[in-house]
Amino acid sequence: MRISSFLGSLLIALPPLALAADSLDVKLGLWEVTYATEMQGSMIPKSVLDKMPPAQRAKMEADMQKRAAGGPEAHVHKSCVTAKDIKEGAFRASEDKGDHSCKTTISAQSSTLQEATVTCGGKEPRTSHIKVQSQGRERMTGSIENTMERGKITVKLSGKWIGESCTGVNE
Repeated sequence: MRISSFLGSLLIALPPLALAADSLDVKLGLWEVTYATEMQGSMIPKSVLDKMPPAQRAKMEADMQKRAAGGPEAHVHKSCVTAKDIKEGAFRASEDKGDHSCKTTISAQSSTLQEATVTCGGKEPRTSHIKVQSQGRERMTGSIENTMERGKITVKLSGKWIGESCTGVNE
């Protein structure tokens, strides 16, 4: 009888342990992430361009082409990573987290890898393919390919864990 009780307890405990093993294993809390962003095409929706006077539209498109020709731009951003983020797609864009038209689908997940697709509707539909790899619990690398109506943004990420407290970081 004792063996049956022990096995029953073990079976109840196994699913949460298995779930933990199948999620990206990085520390929760404050992360500093460097994004190297490269653009192709126009990031301005056609509906916005169509409303502009021809001279303003030409200038805007020329500015976008110049920016794209300049190569990748690096930006550093501090982000709070929670258990919910790990479950729903770690290190995805903060605007996708708050956009109710966005749906995240995790396609692959292990302790060292998380791959997801984020599909957003609304006025500016876009699809993002995200790949994040942990380099130990305090470092990560990854990529995001964001496709929109008239262009594409490719982002290379690298991040390091800063600490447990996210105080002062807006997400």
